[in-house]
This record gives sequence, C-alpha cells and structure tokens, in this order.
Amino acid sequence: MDDGRSKTGWRRAALLLGGILAGAVIGELASHAVWGTCTLRIRTAVASERDFEGRRGSSREDDGARCTFDADGFRAEGNPAESDRKVLFVGDSFTQGYGVADGESFPAQTGRGLARRGIQVRALNAGNSGAGAAQELRLLRRLLGQMKVDALVLQVFPHNDLDDNWQDGGFTVADGHLVALSPPRPPMHIVLGHWLAERGDLIQLNAVRLFANAFPPLNPQPLEATDDAVDLERLLLRETVATARSAGVPIFIFVTAEQHECNDPAQVSPQHAYERVLAVVESLGVPSLTSCAITTDHYNRSGHFDAAGNALIGEALADRLAPMLSPVRGSPPAS
Repeated sequence: MDDGRSKTGWRRAALLLGGILAGAVIGELASHAVWGTCTLRIRTAVASERDFEGRRGSSREDDGARCTFDADGFRAEGNPAESDRKVLFVGDSFTQGYGVADGESFPAQTGRGLARRGIQVRALNAGNSGAGAAQELRLLRRLLGQMKVDALVLQVFPHNDLDDNWQDGGFTVADGHLVALSPPRPPMHIVLGHWLAERGDLIQLNAVRLFANAFPPLNPQPLEATDDAVDLERLLLRETVATARSAGVPIFIFVTAEQHECNDPAQVSPQHAYERVLAVVESLGVPSLTSCAITTDHYNRSGHFDAAGNALIGEALADRLAPMLSPVRGSPPAS
C-alpha cells in the first residue's frame, strides 16, 4: 500500500515538473516570437586598456558610422605619414568619435587644424568607448612606455567617470593616497554580470534576462558624486598628470559635458559630477578647456558630438596646442 502511494507521488511530482518545464519552454518560445530577445540592462563588461590592443586592424559600426582601427590600435584617420611629431589623445567614446566617420573625430580635426597653422603632427586617437580615468591612466602608462609623444590631450567625461572608476575596481584610496589593486576588485554586480555573459546559451533566454533586469543587486543606481568618488577621480587625474610630466610630455585636459549641462546650467547642482570634477581639473595646474565653451548644439542622437561639433572642438584645441608645439621641442629659439 505504502509502495503504491510512493509511486503515485513520484509520478505526480514528475508530471508537475514536466509541466513546469514544458510551460517554461512554451513561454520562452512565445516571448521570442512576440518580443524577440529582451533587452539586457545589466552591465556584462567593463572597458579595459586591453581593448586598445584587441581592436588592432579591426573595423566596426558605431551608431551607423564606420570606425576603423590601424595595426597599432589607434583609430585610422589618415594621419600624415611624413610627420614624426605626435599628439596623443586619450579618452572615452567622445575621443574615439562615436557616431562619426573615420577622420571626423576631434583628434583628427585637431591634427588638420594644427597643419593649417603650419604644425605637422600625427594625431594618435587612443579613445576607448566606456573608459574612465582608471582605464585611461593604465593605458597612458603603457603607451608612454612604448613611444615618445610631443603632447597629450586627456579627455574627461565627469558624467561617466565616477561610475567607470568604481566598476573598474583597479584603484582605491587609502589614507589619502591612490592605491592600485592587483588583482582588481570590481563590485559584485560586475562580477555577476561577467559570469552571466560567459554563459552564452543561458544569457539568450528571455526568462534569465527578465530576472537579471529585475534583480536589484545586478542593477545598482549610478554612483553619485560622493566625496569618496570625487577623491578617487582627483587622485587618478593627479597621477595621470604626474605620469605625463615624468615623461616630459605637456598635457592638456578637455572636459566633456552632456548637452543639458551646457544648455541649462541652472539645473546643475554644485554637487553634480560635472561641476565637482571640473573643479578638480581646474585645481591641477594644467591647461584645460570645457566643451561648453566651444559647442552646446552639435550633439548626435547618441549624445556624442556630431561631425560639426568635432570640427569646432578640433579648431579650439589646435589653437591651444599650437603654442605648446611650436617651436619644435629641442630646437634653438628663433633669433
């Protein structure tokens, strides 16, 4: 009698489990038929200085514009081969020129602007989408260890930098000093997102994507401009300046704002990341410029500068870089 009840119980359990699995499969197939693959909102990867080497000789489309990289990892933008003078541009997607064609980024426009002023340089565009001050510092150290450059333009984007530094997990602040962490210690949501991204079949399931999107630990709020976050940005930028100076390279910092931060400054709180990081940059004692002083209108649909905006920025940077590059370093002064 008990054996019969046990078998009946197992059958019911098996039928229930089979029904659940069948329902899940049907639901998954139906959701793909109706909505396609659901958007995954969690972050599954963080920009790295290794991206620079990984993109060598590659090409892709960014917001409908072709983006090509040369054999060294720089964006291929028709640099003059005859010039041995170099200006290195380090930054994020604004520097890379997201959404504009090869040759239309502001580094390329700066190179042409300097040529019109009689200064021939190779404008080396090392912009990397998604990078923050942490990744940019490590990339700069690597590049300056491999080549000599005549000037450096560092592009800073306060709106993303504080979050990018935190999610990178490669640096922290201890007793007022910048400390590199090896191995890096990214926050848990980045670790979980990376784990999920490595399971290709699993991450394609809409059920998994919907759960991940609704799971709070995988979707924390963007990091606010807290004192700790701003202190880390300050120390990273200070170390970047020190790295350039130790290599004998003059540095110029270009602070990039979102469009609304330029058009409606009354709505920008003093505690807003843009205002706080701009104050940090102005305290570093190096030449700097903010995009709000150049253009407030020329943004594309992705929130980056359009071709006309990049041209305006290129001219402004060429104006400010020309005195830093002329006369040629090491040449005797004109009599």
